[in-house]
Amino acid sequence: MSAEKSKGSSSAGQIVLSGFQRAGLYFWQNQKPLLALLVMAIAFAFLTEHFFTLPNIINVARQTSIYALLAAGMTLVLTLGEIDLSVGSNAGFCGVVAAFLLKRGVDAPWTFLLVLGVGAVVGLVNGTLVAKIRVPFFIATLATMSALTGASFLVTGGYPISLLPKAWRVFGRGHLGPIPTPAIIMVLVFVILQIIQNRTSLGRKIYAVGANPRAARLCGINTDRIRISAYMLCGLLAGLAGVVISSRLDSGDPSVGPAFLLTIIAAPILGGTKLSGGEGTMVGTLIGALVLGVINNAMSLMNLNTYWQDVVRGLIILAIVIPQIGRRKS
Repeated sequence: MSAEKSKGSSSAGQIVLSGFQRAGLYFWQNQKPLLALLVMAIAFAFLTEHFFTLPNIINVARQTSIYALLAAGMTLVLTLGEIDLSVGSNAGFCGVVAAFLLKRGVDAPWTFLLVLGVGAVVGLVNGTLVAKIRVPFFIATLATMSALTGASFLVTGGYPISLLPKAWRVFGRGHLGPIPTPAIIMVLVFVILQIIQNRTSLGRKIYAVGANPRAARLCGINTDRIRISAYMLCGLLAGLAGVVISSRLDSGDPSVGPAFLLTIIAAPILGGTKLSGGEGTMVGTLIGALVLGVINNAMSLMNLNTYWQDVVRGLIILAIVIPQIGRRKS
């Protein structure tokens, strides 16, 4: 009897232990970016004396906000199992358009709306090429990226359009108390997109199409419409990022956008968005963007050579992507 009791308690202990193990494994699989952010923040606080100062934290929030906005749009497209390579160039082009309009006397509110519209139209073009004309997403968005980059240089003549009106600077240089305006915009956008992802029909359908397009089609989902909608939202956010970029730089610079591309792709993947589609969260993307923002900031504070910074970023992206490729093959 005592042997049976001992055996029962041992089994119960194993069940409890396995339960804790499963909980620990779930936490590790889903919170690795957050753990990485906390560990790096502590490490950099010891390595650089200025890291945990209020001005630097504000600077990290301001810098991160730009490519976090772009990464949010990329998350929607990645959830479909596709990639929009043109999103950085779209943001740069929208920044140039904003500067062009402002220098010709268009009021800031109208410029803001027009630039968002330009970004959304670019997304509509990408979505139509991919969903309706059946151009592979890699080719379609690569072509759009090239066209937008060329158009930016044509509009500006290769030189930034500078000295924009003071009213425009609020989007990139303004503050609400100690909090920079770009960080406020970033948080609002992520809250709205988190609601769209989890509480709306569009969000659920994006997940469904990314997980299994054929099954989604058989369930009556208009997969073409969902793909176009995701690309349009991505383009709209690129337009918003273009507003913030031009406001922060006080210019429309044609060379800015494409430089963000690797970070834009890396942030969602680091946050748990799968390249194969069907999985990804805005919270994860925000944490991924903050991780990359902290790394970039720390490398600058440590005066690391610019070329070495590029090497580090490339290695980080490889470290993020390779495990996902391994999981896809298995």
